[in-house]
Amino acid sequence: MRGTAAVRCVLNAVCALAALSVLGSSATALEFWDGRLAIHGFYGMQVRSLANNFDYQDGWDLSQWYHILNLEIEADIAPDGFGPFDLISAFGRIEVRYDCVWTRGCGIFSSADTYGDRARRLPKRLLNARRNGYTMQSYTGDTRRFREYTDPSQLSFNLRDLPTPSRQPMTFSYIPGLENLSASKGPDGELGTEDDPFPYYTAYMDPKECLFGVQRMKGNVELVGGRNLPHTPACEVIPIGPMTDKANPLSPIDYNPVLGGIGGGNLPLRPAPKLLAGGRKGRGDVAQGLWLPNHKLAEKLRKDEFGSFDQNFTQDELAWNRGASQQDEKELKELYADIELFDSRLWLRLGKQNIVWGKTELFRTTDQFNPQDLALGSLTGLEESRIGLWALRAVWSFYNIGPLEDVRLEVAVNYDEFEPTDLGRCGEPYAPLPVCDKTWGLMAHGFVGFAIAGEERPPNPWNSWKGIEVGGRLEWRYDRFSFAITDFYGYNDGPSLDPIFTYSRNVDHVSGRPRYGMATGPCRTGKEAS
Repeated sequence: MRGTAAVRCVLNAVCALAALSVLGSSATALEFWDGRLAIHGFYGMQVRSLANNFDYQDGWDLSQWYHILNLEIEADIAPDGFGPFDLISAFGRIEVRYDCVWTRGCGIFSSADTYGDRARRLPKRLLNARRNGYTMQSYTGDTRRFREYTDPSQLSFNLRDLPTPSRQPMTFSYIPGLENLSASKGPDGELGTEDDPFPYYTAYMDPKECLFGVQRMKGNVELVGGRNLPHTPACEVIPIGPMTDKANPLSPIDYNPVLGGIGGGNLPLRPAPKLLAGGRKGRGDVAQGLWLPNHKLAEKLRKDEFGSFDQNFTQDELAWNRGASQQDEKELKELYADIELFDSRLWLRLGKQNIVWGKTELFRTTDQFNPQDLALGSLTGLEESRIGLWALRAVWSFYNIGPLEDVRLEVAVNYDEFEPTDLGRCGEPYAPLPVCDKTWGLMAHGFVGFAIAGEERPPNPWNSWKGIEVGGRLEWRYDRFSFAITDFYGYNDGPSLDPIFTYSRNVDHVSGRPRYGMATGPCRTGKEAS
């Protein structure tokens, strides 16, 4: 067993890492059955810290403290072959990771409180946007930074903006835009009493579990905007139907517990859903309560076209590195068998594996079979960040053909459910910040009905041949030069936006009837309308 405690120091444009001492020990391996079974591995530790422009006043925080145990098992099942097989061997690799950054430095450092469900203090880079200065329709002139944020228990609007140096994360009611709605008063005309509508309609965004940051960025208002950063894993992302159990104020059948009665009935051109709020939950393809899906979204939900959006992970799952790409096999990174046939001219590898083609110089050109876990850390190596997939790889050796030497034809097939690039979840230390646009977009869709509705993925290969990714290459050497012709047919592992519904509403100039969204032709009348 090889045991090394290696501390990795990494440097990039926005972070600096503290260097610690490195301890090591001699490397050994465990062997059984005359060396036919070998177990070896290592222990390592990675410590990283983030600071914006190396400014210690910006919240120089512990961002990673990984403890890593890597075990590799090699087995020579049939080294001399049997039957048609010339050789059979197997390999497995297990990688156990635990990141103490989620649990106050494993309980050692109480000041390590930037990440996790108990986040208490965010650095300026995660809390540096400015308020818009408006409360409902009134301009208060308060455009201070959100890092001057006060105790969330202060509900009264004129008290909650008192400055404080604590830089604590915000609750849902303080997010730019929503801060205006959260200042809405109930029928009694007082803010902070039980009849205020905002706490009732946003109760699923528990202020004890859902904490946010907000970042200043280039936007559409004088080239300055804000990016909302859902920060805590305990805050569940619900893009479909979280408002189905909230009473619609326009519905004459919905009982509103805040107002103590039912709604006042439909307004012109604004009908309320026929279903009682909370009476039918779980589908999301029908209007209910304050959930009003458009017809394109409802159609996709009925056809079950949305797959996993890889956002709802617990703090424990993130601490054990069981995010999107580790949900199925957990700590199992590789498990495959190597088989040789026909006097070793045919070589097969079957199982969960990494397929590496070509040479990589910063960009992965022909290395396309395996996606990467980009939220694992800053500048992680390809060997560390590749995500193994269940695949088949076959190589046939032609040996020498004329002046060409070592001619080989290789074919590889990914036969696994589609695995995109693991970008992480907003709130992970090394998740790229644009990922927060996805997390917040899914949340916003559940609240207001637009933004990101879900994620569509290719079919599983066992359900459709369209889900299979396949590639082939021909390699040879001529004199001192190596050549390869490579082709890969598969899917882009990165995300792309696909609008499913664009809303535009007008009326027919003859009948006055409201048209469907994006409709421009005349409304049908008489028999055509039946």
